[in-house]
This record gives sequence, structure tokens and C-alpha cells, in this order.
Amino acid sequence: TRQVPRYPVEALRRNIGGEAIVAGRFDDCGRVTEVLIRKRSGNKFIDTEAVNTLKRTILSESQRSKAVDGYYEMTIRFGTNNKFRHYRIHSFQK
Repeated sequence: TRQVPRYPVEALRRNIGGEAIVAGRFDDCGRVTEVLIRKRSGNKFIDTEAVNTLKRTILSESQRSKAVDGYYEMTIRFGTNNKFRHYRIHSFQK
């Protein structure tokens, strides 16, 4: 199931935005078994939320069938207008 990222409270307080790209390896049931940060946002609060969002994600059967070597990547972008702006999840080559 797709999880909506939660804008980190500390990043909101400091009016910080950023984009993080995280990747995870998923098992046959669609649960995360490994997480990698592929691109840091420059803010530890945003990076942590990106990792946590991926950990909460469970891939559907159709998403699992598209995963390359069991890996999926997620891009999470928070805007400086104190709102979650965008995220996407897709397979990638490791």
C-alpha cells in the first residue's frame, strides 16, 4: 500500500524543504527487507522521514512483478511552503 510521507515537524518549524531518494529491497510479500539512501536531501529530518515512509510501504503484487531484482526506488519532495509536494515510487536498476 502506498504511504503518504509525513512532513517532519522539525523541518516545518525551520521552514526547510528538500528532496530525498530512497530505495528498498522487498521480499515476496511486498515488505521492505533493506533500505538505501540514494540521494540525501541535506536535512536529516527529511531523510529520516523518507526512509520511514519506504519502510511503511507494502508493494502490491503488480508492483512486485515490476521490481528489478526486488528493488524499488522512492523520491520524496517536501516544499518550503510547509507542504508535502510530491513523491513517486518506481523500479530501478541497482
